[in-house]
Amino acid sequence: MLRKEYQQEEHLQGVRFNWNVFPSTRLEQSQLLTLVGCLYKPFNESETIPTLTSHAISCSSCLNYINPYIKIDRINQMWWCPFCCKRSYFPEGYEFDNITNDISVNPSSSTIDYILPEDISNPIVSVPKCFIYIIDKYQHRDEVDHKSFLIDNVKKNINSLPAGSLVMLISFSDTVEVHNLNGDSVMFTQEELFSKAKNFDLKDTPRLISKKLNLTQLASDWSRSDLVTNGYLNDAHKIKLDKLKTELTNTYKPVRATGMALLICSIILNQSSFKHFVGKVSLLTSGPVTLQPGAIVGSHTGETVRSHHDVLNLKSPYFISSFKFYSLLGQLAIGHTLLNALDIVHSSKTLNIPSDKPRFVVDIYTGSLDQVGVYEMSPLCKISCGNIILSDSFASPHFQRNFQKSTQQFLATKLDAKFSISTSTGAKILRILSGNGSPLPSTYQVNPKLNHMHSEKISDTLDSFDSNVKKVKFTNLWWFNSIEEDTIAIFFEVDTVSSSSKLSGDGIKEIYVQYQMYYKFENSFRLRVTTIRRPTTLSILLKNQDSGMKLINSKTLIMKERDLLNSFDYQAWAVLLARLMINKIDTTLGFGDFETVVKKADLTLVRLLHYFGGISIDKITQSSNPYDSLMSCYRINENFKKLPSLMYNLRRNPQLINIFNSSPDETAVYHKSFMSANTSLSCKMIEPQIHKNYEETTLDYVTLKNLEEGHFLIMDSGFHVIIYYNGKLKLHPSNNDELIFGDSPGELIHVLEFCWKLASDRPIEPKMILTQKGHSQARFLMARLIPEDQETGPPKEPSKKSIGSWFRQLTLSSSSPGLNYALMTEEISLKRFYDELINLVNNYEINDHY
Repeated sequence: MLRKEYQQEEHLQGVRFNWNVFPSTRLEQSQLLTLVGCLYKPFNESETIPTLTSHAISCSSCLNYINPYIKIDRINQMWWCPFCCKRSYFPEGYEFDNITNDISVNPSSSTIDYILPEDISNPIVSVPKCFIYIIDKYQHRDEVDHKSFLIDNVKKNINSLPAGSLVMLISFSDTVEVHNLNGDSVMFTQEELFSKAKNFDLKDTPRLISKKLNLTQLASDWSRSDLVTNGYLNDAHKIKLDKLKTELTNTYKPVRATGMALLICSIILNQSSFKHFVGKVSLLTSGPVTLQPGAIVGSHTGETVRSHHDVLNLKSPYFISSFKFYSLLGQLAIGHTLLNALDIVHSSKTLNIPSDKPRFVVDIYTGSLDQVGVYEMSPLCKISCGNIILSDSFASPHFQRNFQKSTQQFLATKLDAKFSISTSTGAKILRILSGNGSPLPSTYQVNPKLNHMHSEKISDTLDSFDSNVKKVKFTNLWWFNSIEEDTIAIFFEVDTVSSSSKLSGDGIKEIYVQYQMYYKFENSFRLRVTTIRRPTTLSILLKNQDSGMKLINSKTLIMKERDLLNSFDYQAWAVLLARLMINKIDTTLGFGDFETVVKKADLTLVRLLHYFGGISIDKITQSSNPYDSLMSCYRINENFKKLPSLMYNLRRNPQLINIFNSSPDETAVYHKSFMSANTSLSCKMIEPQIHKNYEETTLDYVTLKNLEEGHFLIMDSGFHVIIYYNGKLKLHPSNNDELIFGDSPGELIHVLEFCWKLASDRPIEPKMILTQKGHSQARFLMARLIPEDQETGPPKEPSKKSIGSWFRQLTLSSSSPGLNYALMTEEISLKRFYDELINLVNNYEINDHY
């Protein structure tokens, strides 16, 4: 169980650390195995968060903000900053006599919101929100209703926009058409934009696009923008979709210019819209990109869309160039110029963005059974903070509901957000990982006054979880075009002494961390500041040191060990490790050995349990529930007890790690969602929660043969909610949306109400799957259930085994010959996993290597 104060802090401040005590020595740091890190949800709404309508008081030396951990010098009317250990004067006119009532220094105000007064030098400019729809015109002859569903949903979406919203329409097939309400639409072909370009060099493209559309530079006033005056951006209520003509095709791979449509849209908005432009681009596509730039496959019949194996084995000829192309568009979406965007994509640079540049979010919606290229396009959505919704058809309620939901979320979201994080002496910012946004130069690089602090506060250390090919951005500053539900992962490098003999009373006893989120909301600039404090192991030693005794003695070591173990948060640890693994997979696939990533996780778990788990074989009990049996067979430290089960599910997870059974497009969606999810939802994505009927209580373990006739089993994996009925319903082999979203018989109504309640607070509505005994879609449930173990009896005696590939050795020995690696991992039972894990932990030696 988590200690109450950590649970309370997550509720109030949105912060969860994997280790809530920081190490003081290098030995302690090495035994923690993974980086000390935290998961931070900036907008973890709580009624107790106070709000002030003033500027925040900042330190004159390090610019961190006043917080409950400052020390007040009443005589000199100064305050001591815990981040730089220097003193600053309170501002002139500050009501010092009333300081005890100042919310900003109140012990309960570790998170505080500031609604900032209007700044003449940086005023809030009121501009209409703009919505751009990029629509695929193709319709296969066998899908007669495909286009009508798409057009109807776009109409519904436009009609839901508030008064004053502006709308632009772009459509594409083998050409791209920019629609004009005042006259004829303008059509672009690949030949006219790239006929003289070498390898699709984009430097001359903006001039060609602007010339044909009769556009000039950015306007200072939205009403004077060429996009508005020339009829490309129009009031939402004036938009007519009648001119959108369908192009029928006999193939599912016609010449499709999706990349070119996104390029033209990005260039138009980036260079010819207006200052402070805020927009949302919705790409609606029904098939793979087959025309450069941005193609993922050729239109020839013999070519197939790339798989994970193709990417891994460097047999995907379009992947690298297309990935860079969509990364470039992502940089345009956050306000960089084309030249700066090219510089960023082809180098390790991070560049600042002027505050008045146009910015837009890009969502991708698919209505296709085939892959469309989301894997390559994902950087565009990630950098611009957009959503990706995969659906088989635009008639799918999953598409329709999320399409409308995403638009409403954008209307109420926080915009132009800068997130920064700073630490006190003793810790540096090592890495920031998020499913959305983009790095900026650090706060120390952009402020000349703080330049000298960059190397002191930002670590440039690389470790085994870093990619060998991706350029690492060393910064503490992150940009979000829009932000609402995101949870950000931050990792720290801790300054430690070489040995415990060098610890002394004047060492670092506490680490302070301040999270700062500056953003626009409801026509005002706002600032949210969260400040937290964590002890180091030195503080525990000092607290338990008796007078006259040495700092390091049997008592202080025991107390230090106890507090360190109690500070462990197994859920945060597993989620942070999973983010590191996924980041490595996404940046290494095709350029490194995939197995080394997962082997690293195996060794990390073994070593962690060796150092801290306190594992031993206790007693043998017979139980039909392997969780009960395993918990009684093995004695494990309370804080580590559920970690092996969570890691077992991560290791065999088909969406996150064991990705070779998923398409690259699916993986892109799963990974992006996981990298932004909060701790609770992330744990569901790793280890699905199972409910019987519509009971709130979750089941640790279930077998279908023990499920009573006529009962429901509900599995919530974060991405999907699977409803399994142990009986007979009149189900379609694959599509049961009418039962889920229409008239539901009998008890299924209550089950569905329960499922919608489970998913009610998620930014993207999960896909509902209804299945039953003997049904084709029951495989979605079977793939995630823990395999039953055929072995009985006590745990095996410990035996020496190579750690290097133990999980794979298990899969090989438990699978039939001829099965590929991706299928083998499904066959390992939890008991077998525990047996082998405990053997390795008990026999681990420091010099064990892969």
